[in-house]
Amino acid sequence: MTNTTLEQPGHETATGAPSVEGAAERLLRVFPRMFKHLMGEVRGDLPHAYPGGETQFRILHALYHREYTLGELAERMEVSAPTVSRMIDTLVERGYVARYPDAADRRKVWLRLTEAGHALAGDMEGCFHQAVARFLQPLGGQDLTAIITACDALESLLVSSRTKESKLELREDQN
Repeated sequence: MTNTTLEQPGHETATGAPSVEGAAERLLRVFPRMFKHLMGEVRGDLPHAYPGGETQFRILHALYHREYTLGELAERMEVSAPTVSRMIDTLVERGYVARYPDAADRRKVWLRLTEAGHALAGDMEGCFHQAVARFLQPLGGQDLTAIITACDALESLLVSSRTKESKLELREDQN
């Protein structure tokens, strides 16, 4: 796998290492295209019961891993709460998502997958995993190691970011 963009002038530091700007540009160009490609691949493999689009897929994926309030889910997906609410309405009507009140705060409404939603999300996860594996199949060990190393680095940034956010929330709660 060649890295032509990072080898172009302006995409490396004075020491020849890739620049942060060059890496950011590359991620922003590759990730959306890769995700769109994978969604296209998965579309044919998805259970026939799945009638939704990409955002509903992302909602089911998120709820497959944990429960969220509507606001938390909207924030996680970086979509407005009214948009997520409309999609949740559709998923509730189809029997995939249930709403339930928070025991301590009646203003909060939690979202969770129903049994049918959990089964569908599990099937979808399996289809997506297989599509990613097929996509990566042509790569050799060195490229796969580089991908895993990059994912580890990105994941550590996410963990670090979550830790900072949690500390800020804790400080705000204490004030």
